[in-house]
Amino acid sequence: MRRTLLLTAAGLGLATLLAAAARAKDPPLPLPGPEPILKEKASAKCGKHGTTINFFSTPKEAAEDAKKEEKLVFVLHLSGIFEDPTLT
Repeated sequence: MRRTLLLTAAGLGLATLLAAAARAKDPPLPLPGPEPILKEKASAKCGKHGTTINFFSTPKEAAEDAKKEEKLVFVLHLSGIFEDPTLT
C-alpha cells in the first residue's frame, strides 16, 4: 500500500515538473482587454457611465447599433426604488 502511494506521489510530482517545463518554453499569451471605443463609433444616444460598455436608453436603440456592428444585445431590466438599497 505504501509503495503504491509513493509511486503515485512520485508520478504526480514528475507530471507537475514536466508541465511546468512545457509552460516555461512557450511565451505567455497576452490577456484580452476591452476594445478601444472610437469616438465616431459611440453615438450621442449612448452613455458609458464610467465603463467601456455602451449603454442605451431603450432596447430598440441598442438593437439598431448592434445590428450595424453585427453584435449581440444584452438587455438588463432593473426595477425598484433606487434611493433605498433594500428595495432594489
